[in-house]
Amino acid sequence: MIGKAYTKIIVALMLVLMFILATSSMAQKSTTVDETAHIPAGYSYWKTFDYRMNPEHPPLMKLSGGIPLLFLDLNFNKNSQYWKNTDEWNFGKEFLFETNNNTDQILFWSRIPIVLTALLLGFYVFKWSKELYGIKAGFIALFLYIFSPNILTHSRIVQTDMGITAFLFITVYYFWKFCKKRTKSNLIKTGIFLGLACSAKFTGIFLIPIIGILFFTHIYLKTKDKNFDKNKLTKYSINMFILIIIIGLIGLFILSLTYGFKEFHYYFEGLNFVINHSTQGHASFLMGMHSTQGWWYYFPLAFLFKTPIPTILLILSTITLTIFKKIKDISIKNELFIIIPIVLYLIAFMLNNINIGLRHILPIFPFIFVFVSKIINIKIDINYKKYFYIFLIIIGICYLLSNILIYPHYLAYFNVATGGPEQGYNYLLDSNIAWGQDLKGLGEWVSEHNLENESIKLSVFTHEPPELRGINNYEQIPCYDGEGLIAISVNFLQDLTNTQEGCIDWIKEHEPIDNIGYSIYIYNITK
Repeated sequence: MIGKAYTKIIVALMLVLMFILATSSMAQKSTTVDETAHIPAGYSYWKTFDYRMNPEHPPLMKLSGGIPLLFLDLNFNKNSQYWKNTDEWNFGKEFLFETNNNTDQILFWSRIPIVLTALLLGFYVFKWSKELYGIKAGFIALFLYIFSPNILTHSRIVQTDMGITAFLFITVYYFWKFCKKRTKSNLIKTGIFLGLACSAKFTGIFLIPIIGILFFTHIYLKTKDKNFDKNKLTKYSINMFILIIIIGLIGLFILSLTYGFKEFHYYFEGLNFVINHSTQGHASFLMGMHSTQGWWYYFPLAFLFKTPIPTILLILSTITLTIFKKIKDISIKNELFIIIPIVLYLIAFMLNNINIGLRHILPIFPFIFVFVSKIINIKIDINYKKYFYIFLIIIGICYLLSNILIYPHYLAYFNVATGGPEQGYNYLLDSNIAWGQDLKGLGEWVSEHNLENESIKLSVFTHEPPELRGINNYEQIPCYDGEGLIAISVNFLQDLTNTQEGCIDWIKEHEPIDNIGYSIYIYNITK
C-alpha cells in the first residue's frame, strides 16, 4: 500500500502536470468567441458592481476570471456607447482589442482561475473514487481526468462549463456524504457547492431534480435496510426533507451573494433568456445535417465522436463486469449517486434544442471517471489477472497517446473511429472544433511562411481582428470560383448557419495545403 504522504505527493504531482498541460496549451490559443463577452463582463462586475453585461450566464466564472485582471493596469471605458447601450459583444471587442493593447496577457491571467477550478475538481474525483473503491481506483480516476482532452479543453477557457462540471460533481459528493452521515459540516458544504453550481451556469438548477431523486432513492433504500427502524421512517423522511430545504437556502444565499444581492434580478432575467433560447433552438450541425431545433441523439453521438476509445472501452467493460457481479465491494447505495446524475443530465440535454457542443454534457465526465475506476477491483482468477493488468496498461498507454497527439489543440479532439481531428469537421462544428481559438496560430503560420505582404482571402469564426495577429492584408472570400491564398474556418466551410446557399462550395473541390489547429484550413488555389 502507498502511504498517505506518498499518496498526497503523487496526487499533487498529477495535478501539477494537469496545470502545465492546461496553461502551456492555452497560451498558444487566441480568444474563443464567448470569451469576448465573458472576460470583459467579469472585469466590469468587479469595477462597477453593475451586472448589465452578459446576464444570460450567471456571474461566478466571469467573476473568477476577472479577479487576476484587477492586478493589471487596464483601461475600462464607462463612457463607451456600448457600455451605455448594454451591447456586450461590441463592448467586449472594444475592451479586449482596442481600449487595451495586451490581449494575450488578459487572456492568460483571466483563464488561470478556470484552471484552478479544474484542479479542485481533479482532487475531488480522486477523493470520491478512493473513498468508494480504494486508492488504486482513485489514481485511475484521476489519470483519466487529467489526460481527458475534453476536460483539458474547457479547463482553460473563461466559460461556464468547467464551473458547472466542478461544482455539480462536488455538490453530489457532499450530498452523498450527507446521506451517509448527517453532520452540520456535510450539510453546509452541500449547500455552498449547490450555490456555486447555480452561480456557475443556469443548468445548476438541474441539481434540484438530481438531489430530489437521490433523496427519494435514499429513503427507499433505507426501508430495505434490515438495521433501520421502519417505525421511524416518517420522522426520518421529514427530518431529511427539512435539512434539504436548509441546503437549498444556503445555496440560495451563495447564489445571491455572487450577484452582490442587489443585482439578483439579473438571475431571473438570464434564466428566462436561457429557457426561451432552449425552446427556440440554435443553428446546429451534425454529420452534414443542419437544424435549428437539434436532434435528440446529438449528445450521445457527440459523446461517441469526441470521447477517447479507451474511455469507451472502459465504460463497456465496467458495465459488463458490474452486471455479472465481477467487481468487488459494490454498493447500490453508492453506485446510484454516480449513475443517476449521469443519466438525468444526459436526458435533460437530449431533450434540449441547443446542440452546439459536447461541452454542454461535460458534467457527466467526472462521474464516468469515478464509475469506471472500480474496474481495478475485478474478481478474477489469479491466473488471468496478469492479462487483465496488461489490458489496463494498453488502455492507459492508448489514452495517454490520445492526449499527446492532440496537444495543444484539445478543442478539436475527435477519436480514431471518426478519423481523428482531421475529419472532425465532417461530424460536428461550433464549440466542438472551431470556437475562434486558432486565429493566433494562423498569424504565426503567415509569419513563418513570410507571407505578411501577401493578400489573404479570409473567413474565420472569431471576434478577434486579424490585424491583432499580424494579418493586415486580407479580404473576404468571394462567392464564386476564386484563386489565391485562402484561410477558412471549418464552420464556414461546412456552412454552420446554413445561410451561405452554396456560396463557397467551390473551395471543397480543392485540397488544403495546411490547417491550423484543425479548425482553419488553408488553400492556395491557382488557375
